[in-house]
Amino acid sequence: MKTARESVPLISLKDFGGSPFLEHGIFVEAFEECVSIRQKRMEVHRHDYVELFLLEGRGSVLIDFGRCPLSGRSLVTIGQGRVHAWQASRMTGLYISFTQEFFDGAAPPPSALFDYPFLFGGELSSVIHLQPKQGLQAQGLFRDIRCEFEKHEKLAVEMIRHQLRVLMVHLSRLFAATSPAPFAAVGLVRRFRQAVERSFRAMKSVPDYARVLGVTTSHLNESLRLEIGLTAGDLIRERLLLEAKRLLLHSELTISEIAYELGFEDPSYFSRFIRRELKASPAEFRSRARQKYRKFLR
Repeated sequence: MKTARESVPLISLKDFGGSPFLEHGIFVEAFEECVSIRQKRMEVHRHDYVELFLLEGRGSVLIDFGRCPLSGRSLVTIGQGRVHAWQASRMTGLYISFTQEFFDGAAPPPSALFDYPFLFGGELSSVIHLQPKQGLQAQGLFRDIRCEFEKHEKLAVEMIRHQLRVLMVHLSRLFAATSPAPFAAVGLVRRFRQAVERSFRAMKSVPDYARVLGVTTSHLNESLRLEIGLTAGDLIRERLLLEAKRLLLHSELTISEIAYELGFEDPSYFSRFIRRELKASPAEFRSRARQKYRKFLR
């Protein structure tokens, strides 16, 4: 949900132009071309699709509240809704943009994208600094998808979807190898993530989520602990806090308005939540975060 006074542009995949593949929800392009002709994509924005980048050179990317310097060969993944900006005029490479609907095809919900936590932030990073041998297979997969995208051969959409799923499995292995956190959120964990993404503003009770998912609270928590090392309450608070930080930084809403936007009945409850999680008041966090963003964007 984008509020009327939120300052972060939401970019749609359709904004890329006239490629016949856009109606299917897929777009592939050289990163340097995007830097040259789509300058707004370097500024702070978010979008309603997923992006995967394989880049070379020196620069940096800001994803929500983490700035990551980039050098050598880097892999960057940005899930839908994540606020980000680039300083990457000296970087080259490829990027792939695709919608959830394209990735899932005819598969029923919940979306398979929720099997890949690195798209959404939280316990797994969104950036890998690749070693030379690591980058070779990823580079080949990116190039195969670009080649299929540019050739426009028969059944190209089906081929790209297949190649993209192979690429996502490969990326999962790379992230699993570079992170101490467990991976492979499947089944119940996937459905819980999707439920939280859909309902975190209105529903904050773990028993409520368990009831919606048709399981007990203890079973939900145990499944999450085994798969990702966190409880249901941890993930609900993490998602709520992320959206609160986004609104404090990027919107002109008052503290009270943000509290109501996120489903808090009393703004004082929201302030206590922020103080507990961030060790600062909402106003203090807003001031510090904006100073940090101004420094990055200079």
